[in-house]
Amino acid sequence: MSGPDATAPAQPPSTNRGVVRPDDRDSGGVDYLKLTVWAPVRDVLDVLERGVLDRYGWSIDPFSPQEHWEESIATGRACRIYQSGSIDVIEYLDDVTQESTFCTVEVKGQACEHLGNSGIRLVLDDLGAWFRIRASRVDVMAHTNSFTPRTIRDAVQSGDISSRSVSCENLVYIESAEGDTCYLGMKPKRRGGLKRSGERVLRIYDRRGPSRVELEMLGDYAHGAGDELRNHPIEEWPRLLRGMIRHYCDFVDRTADKRVTRCPLMPWWEEFVEGVEKISVRPAGLLLEGTPIGKVDGIFERYARRLYAAIEAYGGGWVESRIRLHGRKRRDSTHELLVAELERFKGTGLAGVPDRDEAIPI
Repeated sequence: MSGPDATAPAQPPSTNRGVVRPDDRDSGGVDYLKLTVWAPVRDVLDVLERGVLDRYGWSIDPFSPQEHWEESIATGRACRIYQSGSIDVIEYLDDVTQESTFCTVEVKGQACEHLGNSGIRLVLDDLGAWFRIRASRVDVMAHTNSFTPRTIRDAVQSGDISSRSVSCENLVYIESAEGDTCYLGMKPKRRGGLKRSGERVLRIYDRRGPSRVELEMLGDYAHGAGDELRNHPIEEWPRLLRGMIRHYCDFVDRTADKRVTRCPLMPWWEEFVEGVEKISVRPAGLLLEGTPIGKVDGIFERYARRLYAAIEAYGGGWVESRIRLHGRKRRDSTHELLVAELERFKGTGLAGVPDRDEAIPI
């Protein structure tokens, strides 16, 4: 396991309830983190216990101490949920083997405030050092006095925006006595509520103080954002998150030029982004992880040592015969669908899959 992040606070006392740590989120930070971890859940729980929970404590609320995982039964593909006061770990069953070989780790908003950027970095470092991980949701946030939610709404409606993802059609503005909220990348549902129009949503809201700007990223954007956070020290996170926000949308003075790329930033937006350039975090090309062929290849990877020894001892034909023998026993109505899904990856080059005119080797 990697050691504690150099920027993390000094080790608090064993009774670390109520410990006040330096605020490393004044300029921005992570507000929600969800990771997929390819490892047995017990191993993941152990790493979290010996790392972030030992350092920052199990519970967010000092008046409700907790020193163990609270386990409950989940529904759907998830089978169990393990909750500490700050981190949730959800155990899933593999689609193919029906074995428990991966889980998700969730650090939600209040827990992110509790841990700070240094605690989030420790989660990424510890789990990334021991297991294969991938972010599936990342929310970043920053505070500003440069503008309000109404400023953003008016800029979008007047066309002072440069974005391929945002327009008046996916702008939602909600007024409230507690403070207004502006959503970019959301649409109202016919029967009430809101729905996303893409893998990113920008929220700007005001609770009688500085405006809070939050960018929620899912899918490929979350994957890329997680990698960027792991590859940069926390001192650079405020720059990264502003670059990610700029990549989603920019606010410009459209009266300055007919071409939007030549228009200068609005002064209030320029003050917020602090001269940071746009940062694209969406990976290009087809990814192996998360695909049907990626899951099958993961099975070979996990049991490669024993399978390789069996091939050396008995030959590849014996291994194929045993796979077919046990496979026929577990074959069900989803078999043909799985075959069709795997067929689509011929010729992609992923996991060494053959082209469509080649026989599939064992």
